[in-house]
Amino acid sequence: MARAGTHYAAKLAKFNSLYNIYSKFIYVFKHFPIVYVIYCVPSTLLIWQYEANLVILPHSFYQFFNMTPEEAKRLKSDPDGLLSYEYIANHIEDCDPADLNDVIENLVTVDLNGQFTASAARYLNAIDAVKFADAVARLAAATIDKDREHRYLPDLLTGIYGTDCHSRADELSKSDNNFRRIYKRLFPNPDSL
Repeated sequence: MARAGTHYAAKLAKFNSLYNIYSKFIYVFKHFPIVYVIYCVPSTLLIWQYEANLVILPHSFYQFFNMTPEEAKRLKSDPDGLLSYEYIANHIEDCDPADLNDVIENLVTVDLNGQFTASAARYLNAIDAVKFADAVARLAAATIDKDREHRYLPDLLTGIYGTDCHSRADELSKSDNNFRRIYKRLFPNPDSL
C-alpha cells in the first residue's frame, strides 16, 4: 500500500509541475472512479489516469466538458428556447465555455420572440456581469432583433443597466451600442437621445 501511495504521490507531483507550466492546455475528465487528466501541450498529447478516491484535485484545475451527446441532441430539438435557458440556469456553475457558447447559439436560433434570450441575458448578467459580458451582449443584441412588440426590452434594459439607466442614458448610449438600440426602440422620441 505504501508503494502504491508513493506511485500516486509521484503522479500527482508530476501533474502539479506540468499544471504550473501548461495550465491552459490541461483538461480533466471525471468518470468515476477514474479521473483522466489530458495534457494538450503543443505537439504533444499525454493522458494520465488517477483513481478518483486517491487523488483529490482542486476545483480550479478542472475544465469541465459536461454536455453529454444526449443533452446536446435534446437541446438541438429545443422548439422555443426554454430547454436551452433551463440548461444555462441548471449548469452555470460547471458549464464549459464552449458548451455555453453552443447553448447560447442554439438559444439565439430557436427563440423567435426574444423571451428566453432576454431572460438568459438578465440571468448571466446577475450571476457575473464581467465573466459573461460577451454572452450577455450577444443575447441582448438577439433580443433587440427578435422582440418586435417590446415585451421583454424594458426588463432587459433595467436588468442589465440598472434602474437608474434613464438618468445615465446619454452616457450609456455613447459607450454601449446595445443600450442605445434598446433605448431608441423604447423611447423613439428624438429628444430622448
